[in-house]
Amino acid sequence: MYAFIRFISLIYFIFN
Repeated sequence: MYAFIRFISLIYFIFN
């Protein structure tokens, strides 16, 4: 679950 959150955070960081 935590790895999924980190993945989403990375995507969020790239698209901001």
